[in-house]
Amino acid sequence: MAARRIASVSFVASLCACHAGHGITHIVASVDPDVATVIHVSWTTATPTTGHVEFGPTDAYGMVSPEETEAATSHTATLYGLTADVLCHFAVVAGDATSTDQTISTDPLPNGLPRFEVETPITDPDVGPLLLTSTINLDADHSAIEVVDTSGAPVWYRTVDAGVVSVRATSDGRGVYYVAERRHAREANALVVLGFDGTEEVFTIPEVHHDAIEGPDGGWVTVVSVYQDVDGTNVAGDEVVEVAPDGTTRVVWDAFENIPVVENTGWTASQLDDAADWTHANGLVYDPSDDSYVVSFYFTQQVVKIDRSTGATRWILGGLDSDFTFADGEEFGPQHAPDLMDGGLRVFDNRGSSKGSRMAEYALDDSAGTATLTWSFEYPGGAWTPVLGDVRRFADGGALGSWGIMGDIVVVSPEGELDGLLHVGDNQTAGQVSPLSSLYPDG
Repeated sequence: MAARRIASVSFVASLCACHAGHGITHIVASVDPDVATVIHVSWTTATPTTGHVEFGPTDAYGMVSPEETEAATSHTATLYGLTADVLCHFAVVAGDATSTDQTISTDPLPNGLPRFEVETPITDPDVGPLLLTSTINLDADHSAIEVVDTSGAPVWYRTVDAGVVSVRATSDGRGVYYVAERRHAREANALVVLGFDGTEEVFTIPEVHHDAIEGPDGGWVTVVSVYQDVDGTNVAGDEVVEVAPDGTTRVVWDAFENIPVVENTGWTASQLDDAADWTHANGLVYDPSDDSYVVSFYFTQQVVKIDRSTGATRWILGGLDSDFTFADGEEFGPQHAPDLMDGGLRVFDNRGSSKGSRMAEYALDDSAGTATLTWSFEYPGGAWTPVLGDVRRFADGGALGSWGIMGDIVVVSPEGELDGLLHVGDNQTAGQVSPLSSLYPDG
C-alpha cells in the first residue's frame, strides 16, 4: 500500500467583491492509499453551502468534481481522472467563494500494474475520453481492472487475484462489476460489484464464469457451469442465472435441457481440470425489445436467444441446429462478445489460426431464416486470437474492440482502417473494452 501524501493549507479565500459570505478554510488534500491517481480534498466553510473542486494538470484546470447536493460547513470531494506521478492544480469553489490555486502530486503507479503503450494514436472523438478494460495473466490467474485514457495511461485501477475477462460500468456510474474467475478453485468464483471509491459487494457463486450484465429488474444476470455424465464423460454445460440484489438466484435456461450434447473440440481443448467443456458460455446481452437474453457459446459455435420469462429457446444462430442459413457461407465461430444492433447481431469472430480473427456484423432475417454478413474488420496481417476479443460500433461507423491474446485495444475508422492501437505486453491478454465519459456518476 502506498503511503498517503497529504497537502494542507489553512486560509480564508478571497471573496467576490459583490458578495461576502462563505469563507473557505482548512483545505486538506491527500492521495488515496490504494489508487495512486485519486486525490481526496476536504475543506470547511464559515456558513453552510455546497461546493465542488476544479482541478487539472495546470492552473487552467479543465476537470471538475460534482457539486455537493446538501449544504454543510464540512466538505469533501474526490478527484478522478488524473494520471500517475503528475502535479495536480486545484481550487475549491463554495458558493460565491473560490480558493487560490493549490497543488498536490499524484503518486507513482505500483510495480507490476500492466501498462498500455500507444502503437497508433487514437483520434476518434467517440472513443473515450476514458476506456474501461482488464488485463489478464492467464498463466498466473490474476488480473488488473483498469480505466485508462486514450494514451493508455491508467487513471484508476484495481488488481484482482482471479481472472477477469469482462468488466462493465454500473448503470449508476459509481463503479464497475465483474466475474472473478478462479480456474482451479471454481467454488470460490464470485460476482463482484466494486465502487470507484473502493466499496465492494461480493456474491460468491460457485462455477460462475466469464460474463455478467445488469438485470432488467435490478440485480445481475450471469452464466454458471453445470455438469452431467454423458456416456461416462463428465460434461460441463451452462445455465443462464439471474442474481437478485439480495444474492438469491433463479435459473432462466439450462443448456442440457435445450440443445443436444454433441462432442466437440471442448472435449480436448477444455481449460477445466475435470470435465469436457461442451458449451463454454462467454458473452451475454439483454434485449429489451422482447425481454430476452442472448448468449454466446464458444465450443458449440452458437449464439442462442432465450425468452426471459419462460426460458424457451427463441432461436439458435450458428453451429448445429441453427435456425438461420448463412449467406455466401460466411459463418462465424468460435466467437465471443455478442452485441445487439438494429436488425441483427455483431460478434467477435475468433475463427481459426489460418484465417485470423475479425469483428463481424450480421443482418438477421427471421422470416427468411438467413444471416448475412454486412460488415467486418480483419486485423492487418490476419492476427488471430483464440481467446477473448470484442467489438462495438459507433454512430459514425467506427468501431472499438480488443484483440485478446494479442494484448491489443483496437480502434477502426468509419472507412474500415486501423485508426488507433494500444498494446499491453508482459504476457498479458487484453480483456473486453468499453468507453467511459467520466468516473463521476453524472459524467
